[in-house]
Amino acid sequence: MSYSALPEPPEAMGRGTEGAVGGVRWFHKVAFLFFFTPATLLPYFLALLTDIPGLAPRTGEAIRRRGRWMAYVAAGCWKLALSCCFWMRRDCAGLSPLQGAGLDGRGVYLCTNHVSYLDTILVCCSLPWHLVPDLKAVMVRWILKAPVVGRLANAVGHLPLPFKATVPGSDDWGMDRSADVAAYLQRIEDHVAAGGHLGVFPEGKLNKEWLTLLQFRAGGFEIAIRHDMEVWALVMAGVADAWPAYQLMGCGPADMSFSAVMIASSARALGVQLAGKEASMKEQGIAIANHSRELMQESLNQLVAARQKSKN
Repeated sequence: MSYSALPEPPEAMGRGTEGAVGGVRWFHKVAFLFFFTPATLLPYFLALLTDIPGLAPRTGEAIRRRGRWMAYVAAGCWKLALSCCFWMRRDCAGLSPLQGAGLDGRGVYLCTNHVSYLDTILVCCSLPWHLVPDLKAVMVRWILKAPVVGRLANAVGHLPLPFKATVPGSDDWGMDRSADVAAYLQRIEDHVAAGGHLGVFPEGKLNKEWLTLLQFRAGGFEIAIRHDMEVWALVMAGVADAWPAYQLMGCGPADMSFSAVMIASSARALGVQLAGKEASMKEQGIAIANHSRELMQESLNQLVAARQKSKN
């Protein structure tokens, strides 16, 4: 499949440059902070409260229970804050298939293209409520050590991996082998085994040239195969207009569109279908990763084409 079938879009739809759709001005940033600061501080203080000795959960079940209700609180606050940011318009009609994700009892492996620092908020606000409590993001370890956001992410139960990247914008996304990688991976396995869902950015890093998806990391798909999860795609377009990848702070005017696609109702069956019954799990993971990238690229192309058509 060719990923260059679409013409290069104008700057207004591609790279989030100033002036394209109004640009990211200081008052957009201030307004965004006005709504999102209290929306983040409320769940943060709840997380802080439940970290106090004597109140902090001690058992694995108590930790999971706190993560579930903290996820509801954070998602509710962020959904409300994003709805107040009226200058960032969202076309969510394409998300309707996601309402059926996980209803058959399988865990959900949700893949999202990585466009902007706004992505995590958008994914959280795009989830149907039944996925919110048990879907945990697999994220770079340093985020869980960040002020405010780190404590909140820990309370929700998001899952770190020890990538070498230590700051926003880093291009070093190899695994830090000096860390106990097996322990981090086991935590992810335990979460899925307990009936949890996973949210990943399979490109592995922020894609500044978002029109063409990067090569997908295949390791996570092996987890999906092992636990026979549903594989879903959440594809986003127009986010770079709101928050360009080269800016640490954005959220200007934008028309964003979203699409949800079921890639596989059974990762195990898809792996066999794509790579053959005799293929190793690694080979099956690579096959699903490549197949997922193709389907997500096709969906992204459709979103971009629809946006171009609406602007003509």
